[in-house]
Amino acid sequence: SGSGSGSAADADGTPTTPTAARSTPTPRPPPSQQPTPARARPPTTAVEDPYSTFGITRDVSMGEIRRVYRALALKYHPDRAQGAAAQAAAVLRFAAINAAYEILGNPDKRAAFDDFGADHLDGFGTYWEYKQSGSKGSSDFYQGDSMVQRLTADNFDRRTAVGNWLIEFYAPWCRPCNQATSVVKQAADRLDGVAEVGAVNAVANAALKRQFHVAAFPAFFLFSSKHQVHVQFPWKGPQTFVDTVQPWVTEKLADWESVFRSTAVERFTEPPAFALEVLNSTDMWIAMFTDGRHCTACAAAMPNFYRLSTDLVGVARVGVIDCSLPALAQVCTDQIAKDVRSRAFPYFFIYPRGPKPHHGPAGDLLFDGGDGGLEPHAVFPVIAMVARNALADKQTDRTAVSKADSDSDSFEYARPNDPPPPPPERPQYHAPERRSKVIQLGSSGQRTHRLT
Repeated sequence: SGSGSGSAADADGTPTTPTAARSTPTPRPPPSQQPTPARARPPTTAVEDPYSTFGITRDVSMGEIRRVYRALALKYHPDRAQGAAAQAAAVLRFAAINAAYEILGNPDKRAAFDDFGADHLDGFGTYWEYKQSGSKGSSDFYQGDSMVQRLTADNFDRRTAVGNWLIEFYAPWCRPCNQATSVVKQAADRLDGVAEVGAVNAVANAALKRQFHVAAFPAFFLFSSKHQVHVQFPWKGPQTFVDTVQPWVTEKLADWESVFRSTAVERFTEPPAFALEVLNSTDMWIAMFTDGRHCTACAAAMPNFYRLSTDLVGVARVGVIDCSLPALAQVCTDQIAKDVRSRAFPYFFIYPRGPKPHHGPAGDLLFDGGDGGLEPHAVFPVIAMVARNALADKQTDRTAVSKADSDSDSFEYARPNDPPPPPPERPQYHAPERRSKVIQLGSSGQRTHRLT
């Protein structure tokens, strides 16, 4: 109850510390309990969306990416900026452009960004390392190469959807493939701006190997996404590859442009168009039913099918029906009979002149991909001959009936007063270039046959 000498206490009886004692520094907690000071993060030039930085879409080619990068780097180089503020802005813009190109300029990093976004660019050095981390014995000849793009079953459709492509199929155990890597890289540099160059590890991507019917390594295919066609390059060894592949690619692309530009082939994408143009028409039609871009036999036959249309000018109309399109699935089911459907694409049908049924198959099958021993380039002249003979038969029947109606006592075929015009110049159907058979020693020392 006294005052002054007693120690002060809180309401619960706990002694209080005198004011002078409270100025004593409080002991610091142990290091494990101390908060970690925030680190100042260095400025970053990471790009959330490199495509937006470049102002391009995701389906552009590597050649277009390089072209845009050069143009942007030249335009926004800091040395071209006038004034301190403009130069500071140019430095940031230039850094963003380079950061974007670090992703888009590397085919593996671009594939990783496309599939997983920017968050997954770390952890593995490349997309290839991520995909192959669990696979032993795999070998990629073109890992990280900026000119030769890795094509896999995952990215093949996306990458080859635009432009022209020279595609190599190789096997890691193939010694000629290993020897060809340097010349393939040289060829890619020469073909910059003409065609993209890609490579497929056929061991790791067996489905693509089967799709292109690869029978020997290395195998090179020129592929056009615009026209959905491809042709195989006649590989004769690495010594002549660089000097021969560029003129060959240029010649083939020019030939395709000429063929597809100068012919009138209807490409049907909707059922009403097919019904209106073919089934409701009295014209003769030659129709090619394909299985889309995954049908290599269809792609190989397409250029000659377009040439066929020039051979049938004034005789028959020519059209293509892509059965891989969901909208045309019912058309293909109706027009390709069930017993024929078990065979192989492409299917070629003739629809004769005159009215055509709207239910069930309306045409007659001429040829399909399951006809062993026959190749489309050899069949097209026969198809043209069949169409001409069918047209002649129709004209003869019509003329004979007309003559019989006007003169029932005598029957003869009408003879025109003027001689018929000369037939148009027939197109030259291009046969695939043959590969000669050589013998080499396999990995086990046995003699194996190989096409070259």
